[in-house]
Amino acid sequence: MSTLRFRLFCLLIFFVFTQGMWERIFVFIPQIGLLVDFFAVVFLLCQFKFYKARNMALFISFLAIAILIAIINGNPILDALLHIRYIAYSYLIFTQLYIERISSSQWLKMMKLVLIMIALQGVGSLFTFVVLGKRIEGYVGLMSSLGGTTATIFPLLVAGLLTLYFLFNQRIKFKDTLWIAVCLVSVLLVGYVSSKRTFYFAVPFFVIVSVLIALPALFRYRFFKRKLVTIFYLLVAFFPLVVWGIKQTHGLNYLLSRDETYYEVIAKSIQYAEEYETTTDEYNLTTGRSNTSLKAIENSIEDLPSFLFGKGYRSIKDDHFMYKSGYGYGVVGFSRDLISGGVLLMTCTILMYLKILYPNESKRSIFGNKILMLSLIVFIYTHFFYSADFSISLKISSILVIISAFLNSPLHYKSRCLILKRYNLITPTRLKWTN
Repeated sequence: MSTLRFRLFCLLIFFVFTQGMWERIFVFIPQIGLLVDFFAVVFLLCQFKFYKARNMALFISFLAIAILIAIINGNPILDALLHIRYIAYSYLIFTQLYIERISSSQWLKMMKLVLIMIALQGVGSLFTFVVLGKRIEGYVGLMSSLGGTTATIFPLLVAGLLTLYFLFNQRIKFKDTLWIAVCLVSVLLVGYVSSKRTFYFAVPFFVIVSVLIALPALFRYRFFKRKLVTIFYLLVAFFPLVVWGIKQTHGLNYLLSRDETYYEVIAKSIQYAEEYETTTDEYNLTTGRSNTSLKAIENSIEDLPSFLFGKGYRSIKDDHFMYKSGYGYGVVGFSRDLISGGVLLMTCTILMYLKILYPNESKRSIFGNKILMLSLIVFIYTHFFYSADFSISLKISSILVIISAFLNSPLHYKSRCLILKRYNLITPTRLKWTN
């Protein structure tokens, strides 16, 4: 990759993960949000390789369908472009990283930048908690000031990726262990300071999911068994922190009298979560993600035009429409598309991300295969059950785009082998049996 394009990409990553900081510094002026769009467009336009780009027919079809839906619903074409822009950015950036010749040193710098950005989120959360003396749901580290759901998805993704790295690295260095610890503390601070309730259950769950993903490939190796013991002790140590966090978190502590045992705290918080997910309020509006998703499906199948083309890109921001349709809170990725653009837009978005996250051409590296498997699970959980993070920002997708392009592209085979070998991650068939 040329030096200019590489620097533009690094600037894009920097602004993606510090957008919230600039919003707070400049008191939420709308132009700050355009910085990410600006650097995404500039990066893509700079030396864009259209003729080599992967699966551009899919992107063009996606764009055409999005515009067609806008025309059918009487929306301006600009509404369609704004609605799909982060999906388009993710896909186009992936295609460019996939076909661009990127040196191993550039890949390492890119990954180190992402690690630094992850660590800085903890600094931002610490500032909010210690200096401002607050826990604010919308403040997600330095990356966001308005989007609380990222405070759950970001920690669970990072925790899952670090777990797989830890498990597959037979001879992990002290410096790498230190980076793992810093990043884990950072994401834990992000989740706690942002007061996200799902965070306390999702992070341990995805650590366990990562262990289960690695298990078929590594169960024969003694070093893996030692690492399992380490993870078990860490989860046991984390359990009291989970209970303490639940007691401090608005919502989860509603049913608590402060005299419960650890297990009673967990049981009552699960009871609260179940009620929250499935109830409606006094105005018969959905209050949780599960019943909002069900309501979106029910409403979409009322008539064929709504099912195919949705209610228009402006519907999701129209309070009167949302109230009339029975939506209170809990629109996730797929329901956002279903309401706005129907099953056509919903299907196209899913196909776009499947092309990004799971081609899968990394089978030479079992580690790479497991990383992509985890990425796919994170996408499914987020897009179908938790939030619209993959559709409304680049904060989560930018990390996975870098990982997927690195692990999948044949052009990066040499760089991939050099880096994975350097960190003892090439494949279990190369690992030595240890006593």
